[in-house]
Amino acid sequence: MIYAYLTKPSKPWRKLCEIILQNHHVDPHDLYKDSSGKPLIQKENAFISWAHSKAHVLIALSETHAVGADCEDIRPIDHQAIQKRFFPNEVDIQGSVDFYKKWTEKEATCKLKGISIWQEMKLTTNAQCHHNIIDETIFCIATHSATPIIWVSHYETEKLLQKTAQTLLRPDQCR
Repeated sequence: MIYAYLTKPSKPWRKLCEIILQNHHVDPHDLYKDSSGKPLIQKENAFISWAHSKAHVLIALSETHAVGADCEDIRPIDHQAIQKRFFPNEVDIQGSVDFYKKWTEKEATCKLKGISIWQEMKLTTNAQCHHNIIDETIFCIATHSATPIIWVSHYETEKLLQKTAQTLLRPDQCR
């Protein structure tokens, strides 16, 4: 099972990442990055990936599957020119939404594999990719095998933040 937490970039998302790890019984101090910059957890059966755009933050965590995450805000671009340059063999791209789905698949797969996007860009994506579109942003989770994704909404993520913040306050701080 993979948990995909969504929030706004104005929130303290690095702190949220720590809270999410603790919520899944992972010590935030066990989080580190490998030589390629991929975030890893020094614990068996704990995998994490994150991405952010101007509008959203995505934090994906799994206790069973390696995971890669990406998100992109849908905006007007010349997607046909970019497609011809970076993935000319893809024929199923019909518009901006299809383009951004493909782009996020490529980036999420690179994060899953721990490789540079330029190594994957012209190859066919061979990962299982799961998409979600919210508020003109495309989110993608890539895994090596089919697995359920639990998408945790902004609202639920915010509730988690508030609940944790309340438990961190000492009784004499509460009024």
